[in-house]
Amino acid sequence: MRPRRLLIYFLVIMVLMPVICRGDESSELIKGIVSLYFEELFNLQKSDIQLEFLHLPKTVLPTGRDYKYLVESNRNLPRLGHQIVWLKVTDKKSLVSRLPITVDVSVNMNVVLAAKKLRRGELIDSKKILLKTRKISRDYKNIVKTPNMAIGMITKQVIREGEIIKRSMLREPPDIQRGDRVKIQLLSKDLVIITNGEVKEDGVVGNKVKVVCAMTGKLMYGIVQSSQLVTVQLQ
Repeated sequence: MRPRRLLIYFLVIMVLMPVICRGDESSELIKGIVSLYFEELFNLQKSDIQLEFLHLPKTVLPTGRDYKYLVESNRNLPRLGHQIVWLKVTDKKSLVSRLPITVDVSVNMNVVLAAKKLRRGELIDSKKILLKTRKISRDYKNIVKTPNMAIGMITKQVIREGEIIKRSMLREPPDIQRGDRVKIQLLSKDLVIITNGEVKEDGVVGNKVKVVCAMTGKLMYGIVQSSQLVTVQLQ
């Protein structure tokens, strides 16, 4: 009985071997398709993208000229880290299958770093930043990727030397700054008075700021119209 069992076992292995090999080939095909998808998505070379496949479908992909493969995601892209993408397989007539693939994505890319420690409220110029290649595994959309995205912006917090600068760390420079001398336009139903004043806080066009009227010395709230004009609505 034992030799017969061994023979049967051997025959089963021989029958399954092509299927196992084809399954391995299918996995490699899926990896190649997904890799190409992320290369195009991030506009990077294959060597700059690291993919860790956490789950691959066990389904063997059909191959041939009649089949097309499309990778898609239900999330806003591009993004890094742990995510699920879907591989759609279609033939000339219909959808054949839609397979989930779980992958962890990181990339080597150019990012903007602080060339020195930056204080809160500091205006960024080209001498205060560096462009370097770093491995990034999360927060892709928040990262400052080019110098032009940072130059002319104001820091919202302290940024350490060598730290990657993120968009959330920066703000647009104000249209009007504390201490600026401006024209104040006092408005009432029947009267418009223009006088001088001083701005007491930073602001942008359309926002409310505190101003002191030079004529009365009174603190008032007005709307920034430009870098030289604030309008105050009188009660």
